[in-house]
Amino acid sequence: MYDKNDFLKARAILDTRIGELGLRKTVERYKILEEIYSRNDHFEAEELYDDLKEKNFSVSKATVYNCLDLLVDLGLIIRHQFGNTHAARYERAFGRKQH
Repeated sequence: MYDKNDFLKARAILDTRIGELGLRKTVERYKILEEIYSRNDHFEAEELYDDLKEKNFSVSKATVYNCLDLLVDLGLIIRHQFGNTHAARYERAFGRKQH
């Protein structure tokens, strides 16, 4: 279930940390974060990219992959690697059920 408070908490952290790192506060980063925090599943980068495109949000695959790496580094999402043959899957860090 989408919890706006979890998204706002994550967005505030992103806002602070990218400022500290001297990175630009781009629309793409915030939109990707919002899309992730609207989900309740594990997802692959390609799935996220496809979902954004379906919603008519113009973003490159490179931007999605780079943003996912940044969000993992900031602790806003979690990367899972299930075996050697599967692509990495991601989930939000706040508001998720333990499993």
